[in-house]
Amino acid sequence: MLKELWNKAVETATTMRPKSGDSAVIDGIMMWIAVAIMLVVFLPVINSVLTATPLITSGPLNTTQQSITSMVGNSYGLLIVVLIILAAVILLGVIAYLRGGYGRQ
Repeated sequence: MLKELWNKAVETATTMRPKSGDSAVIDGIMMWIAVAIMLVVFLPVINSVLTATPLITSGPLNTTQQSITSMVGNSYGLLIVVLIILAAVILLGVIAYLRGGYGRQ
């Protein structure tokens, strides 16, 4: 049974074709929206975890905790870069599709 499942998986993987045309553009836009929603949900959760963590006021753990808190805070600004890169990739795909490039016959 395992061998049959493996053979079916290999057959499916080798016969799959990448999406092209309108469906690829729509999938790209949907991916961008999904990542944006994920970030909107993710950021308040991380903020809640950081504010719920008790502050260590002295010793070497204080330095570590302050360092981690500042790194996480600085990384919030980098999360928007993910959306910008995804938007650029989708835009390039749309331009290539409209010019008659990849995915259009």
